[in-house]
Amino acid sequence: MKMSNSQLGSSVVETCLILSFLLPTVGAGLLVAAAASWRTLAHHILYESLICVSTGRSENFCSRMARQQLEQSIPSGKCDRLSISSTPVAWIGTLRWQLPGPLSFKVHHQLPRQLVRSQ
Repeated sequence: MKMSNSQLGSSVVETCLILSFLLPTVGAGLLVAAAASWRTLAHHILYESLICVSTGRSENFCSRMARQQLEQSIPSGKCDRLSISSTPVAWIGTLRWQLPGPLSFKVHHQLPRQLVRSQ
């Protein structure tokens, strides 16, 4: 069956309309998935830096190592803030990663000293 010129034109317009909605939606979905995986990775690196401090290394050394790992692992953005502190009951880490534009995420992790002693 052969399409008339008006049917062909309608098909092109419909395809353009569908793609104009579909492509930004897929792009936004990929951005959200990437940000979620980067946040999970940042949380893991922060946890490793707290383990580093718990082994007796300095907070400054462990912060530098974490910052270096973050910059190598996450391709977009920069580490805006990274702090590791020690209290009598836990080691506490906070990280803020600034993505391009207004987007950023914050990760907070606490490693109880009791957990480290029991191992």
